[in-house]
Amino acid sequence: MSSKNVRANISTALLVVLLGGTVSATDSLFGNASLNNVFISSLDKKNSSETENEIIERLQNENILSFENIRIEIFYRRSELKNLELYALFYSNDTIYDVYYSEDLKTQYPEIELAADILKNDDKLIISKFCERIIIRLRSNPRRLKRITNIEDFLLNTEFGRSMNHAEILKNEQSVKKSEHVFSYLEELKVVTATKSETSLRETPSAVYVITESMIKERGYRTVIDALADIPGFQFQRTYGTNPDLVNQRGLIGQNQRSLLYIDGQPDNNISDLGIRNGSLYYPLHNVKQIEIVAGPASALYGANAFNGIINVLSKDQENETDSGHANLTFGSWNNDFSYNAYAVDFAVNKAIRTDKDNLSFSAAGYYLKSDGPDFRGIQNLNSDRKGYWWSDYYNNSREEGYSANLRMRWNNFRAQAIAWQHIQGGGTFANGIREIDTNTRGFEGYNWDFRNNSVMTGYTHDFTRILNLDSEVRIRHTEILSSSKDEYVNTDIPSVYNNAAAARANNDITLYKDYARPDYGYEIIERLSYNPNAHWSTQLGFEAAHYSTPAGYGSHIRYLYQNYGTYIQQLYKPVPELAVTAGFRFDHNTIYGNAATPRLSLVWSASSNLTLKSFYSTGFRAPTAWELFNATAQRLANPELAPERLNAYEIGAGYRFLKNYYLNAQVYYNQISNLILEASTNEANPNGGFWNKNQNVGSARVISTEIKIDANPFLWLSFLRRTHIPAVSILTCLLP
Repeated sequence: MSSKNVRANISTALLVVLLGGTVSATDSLFGNASLNNVFISSLDKKNSSETENEIIERLQNENILSFENIRIEIFYRRSELKNLELYALFYSNDTIYDVYYSEDLKTQYPEIELAADILKNDDKLIISKFCERIIIRLRSNPRRLKRITNIEDFLLNTEFGRSMNHAEILKNEQSVKKSEHVFSYLEELKVVTATKSETSLRETPSAVYVITESMIKERGYRTVIDALADIPGFQFQRTYGTNPDLVNQRGLIGQNQRSLLYIDGQPDNNISDLGIRNGSLYYPLHNVKQIEIVAGPASALYGANAFNGIINVLSKDQENETDSGHANLTFGSWNNDFSYNAYAVDFAVNKAIRTDKDNLSFSAAGYYLKSDGPDFRGIQNLNSDRKGYWWSDYYNNSREEGYSANLRMRWNNFRAQAIAWQHIQGGGTFANGIREIDTNTRGFEGYNWDFRNNSVMTGYTHDFTRILNLDSEVRIRHTEILSSSKDEYVNTDIPSVYNNAAAARANNDITLYKDYARPDYGYEIIERLSYNPNAHWSTQLGFEAAHYSTPAGYGSHIRYLYQNYGTYIQQLYKPVPELAVTAGFRFDHNTIYGNAATPRLSLVWSASSNLTLKSFYSTGFRAPTAWELFNATAQRLANPELAPERLNAYEIGAGYRFLKNYYLNAQVYYNQISNLILEASTNEANPNGGFWNKNQNVGSARVISTEIKIDANPFLWLSFLRRTHIPAVSILTCLLP
């Protein structure tokens, strides 16, 4: 077959695919050499049996025949420098879904000025690398999702693709299809949090929201809390200090302990009280690839405390990114006279070094912030009973200073990571200024609530075969309330105590509390076995063991040691390409509260290219924290008999793309919660007066809610201004005995 005819056939086939159609095997008539599902042909009328046999041999060695329901068409030719150039088109169900090519540097960059002998490459080396990349493409995309970007790159950016005389047609067609491609991209986006393995967003067996790198840039998100504000199901209360933001997901309030936050798959909640602390919520996004939010319980995979949702912040991955680096300096002011200011510095470096045998990549990102915080000086509104709000004329209680660092490296199947952050912050508006001193000037110590998190991880993935691997990981974690934390209580409600700190202390009008240090330690081992024999069947088996050491309370030298052991199985089955059934079960044993079992079941039906329907049943449990179990105060007794909170969730959802420029995602769920842990009064007399409080399993709740998210792109030429509108209705009923 002539080169001209081959090009015409490929051009037609690829254009049909990009316009949403399919191509049958008879539409492309290749074949000077073949290997069942691989067809090879020359583009320059110079057939080479040596080249073709070498390709076949390499692919046979890589077990190419084990990949089902695919067809690969390979084309080769000689460049101007006589280097071998190769092009591979991937078909599934008679539709082109991906393209990979290897071209001469001189072909790609004709302006390059290097000697021919430097640019000359050995045929066998080129074929070896090319076949290796083909196998990687197949393994990394087991569901054969269409890679529009790769196809467009081939058509528009290669000499072979451009020679097909359809680039202008494609360009015009893309202006019509642009918004459709945006939403197709979102549906096919790879996420890992919902299943602990790479899955397209469309097929995740959970309600999952994704914030991409482009969204972070377009919408100006700086920190995690900024991004969460645009996700349905979240409610916020801001104090600009202790718990700077109380973040509640799906109607359950608390102190940030009913959702888990991960950074690159590493847990970042405080160990003692399980709260998501200020350094986590204000984690910077300057080197983040995407944020994945799983809405609803995920204990069947993640165990205790994946109770009401998971937030996973994923850094840029040098396996797939180009080398990059940046540094930024930001300055701003909270008011017009520049008396309350803030500045921040951030940097990131991402580098990859690849050879024939090794793949080494590393990433380093850092951030430093110092801020005076918002200015609440003199904001006062007390009634005659001295109820209301009041902050002094000297308020500086929202000051903050913090840093974060994230170091990552990967060498072939080995990986390691270290994450550290520290956040020093005033108490903010968490308490009234007539109850706690709101300044550290004029001789006062003030109010600080300071946290630090450090974690290190190392892991290794062992590939037994192409379809079976074992991933092993070890984590060491340290979370801490720092000894710099303190507060000054006002023993009288007279604001005049701010006039003279020395006199207020002498008169016992204020009391300083400083002994708040609370270091926690965690040691975790995670094993995960994955078996993926084909696109219809995927199995995960996991085992986790963790040892924790936490203090009994603030400044306490008494430590509690406890362990948690968990094992789980998750099974994905696709009887037909349009239907995915996922079932999971996890069993945990904890040396404090005993055993817990959590199942899950989901159905995902891709009814059409524009409509996906989902239904879930999932369960969750939240273990009582060491803080809730053991911490006693002058008003509260310890309660080591607490049982875990339980949640049963029933949910249906739909994703629908309509009118080309709109994408609707809707979820309706019903949650039943029992054994809610609340601090409640007892009938036991307290020697200090009144009755003791105690954390108790006294609460239950039902949450019925609808979450609706619409991505709109009404004007093609304004696509970069796309926004999310989130209408939501929530009904919360709390039944207390």
